[in-house]
Amino acid sequence: MSESVNFKSVLAPYLTAFVREHMMKGYKSRQLQSGLCTFDNYMFEIKHTNAYIMKSDYDKWREKISGHHPATIYREVSILARFLRYMCGLGHECYIPTLPKRPLKDFVPYIYSKDEMEKIFNVADALRMEQKCHQSIMMIMPILLRLLYSTGIRIGEALSIKNRDIDFNRHVIILNETKNSCQRLAPLNSTMDVVLKQYLLYRNRMPIAGLDNPANPLFVSGIGKSPAQSTVYNNFHKIIKKAGILYKGGHKGPNIHGIRHTSCVHVMLKMIHKGKDMYCCLPVLSAFMGHKHVIDTEMYIHLTKEMYPELIEMDRSVTSSISKIIACALITENEYKYENDSI
Repeated sequence: MSESVNFKSVLAPYLTAFVREHMMKGYKSRQLQSGLCTFDNYMFEIKHTNAYIMKSDYDKWREKISGHHPATIYREVSILARFLRYMCGLGHECYIPTLPKRPLKDFVPYIYSKDEMEKIFNVADALRMEQKCHQSIMMIMPILLRLLYSTGIRIGEALSIKNRDIDFNRHVIILNETKNSCQRLAPLNSTMDVVLKQYLLYRNRMPIAGLDNPANPLFVSGIGKSPAQSTVYNNFHKIIKKAGILYKGGHKGPNIHGIRHTSCVHVMLKMIHKGKDMYCCLPVLSAFMGHKHVIDTEMYIHLTKEMYPELIEMDRSVTSSISKIIACALITENEYKYENDSI
């Protein structure tokens, strides 16, 4: 089990088996483990000795996490309910809690302007030239940030790319480790294609064996190690600070994941400027972003309308033309029906 957590309560063997079984079904182990950790820690603290959970046990744990964010509470209760059903299936009678009301999504991502993105790229380029520590990952930051903006992929997906996943013939990157556990393709435009080839040329010159091995990671530090997400986050904070972009903190950003949101909004802007209908863009954008449902992409329409209100008028000009075509078609159809009726 990758990145396994050592559960320590009396329920540890059941929790471990539950996580392992769900991993084999395609669930992410980190999400399951983090969701069950608080419950396991509480059971360990109170020295719980039974292989079953009563309502009173659940209520006390639920009260302890009452100060958590509503979204966190919903996720942890949802995962725990699945685990308790699993326990019932094994013959241990457990109380199955009712899920709390799903909280509304109030998260508003930070969207970088094109000027801010240019500053980020320039600062990353400059810091790469200044960095002298071999263990630093600043060498990969310029190409990594450009890849995130060009393809709209998640940072975890980018860091999981292997050398064999780059297909220069088809101009795509094959993403195998995705959020929704579904393999998908990320497009490579001509500029990104050139930049990636240049990065590989310089990376493979480092005196480290196996860098170009197909099974090895695409992005590595100066000592050939795959970087941790936390290290990338820390380096990105240095970049935006030097670029003069105010960091708000408290999950309000701006952060590196905002580049993904920015990519989607900027792609939508480009499509609308080319005369595409705003809502007709959704299926294309949904596939581009790797969303499971089109409704997950709809948020970007609202963001685009709020940030660029002038686009609403452009969209109306497109839809009004469509309305005229439909109206003319209906008139023609009605005239045809009238002529047939009069014969």
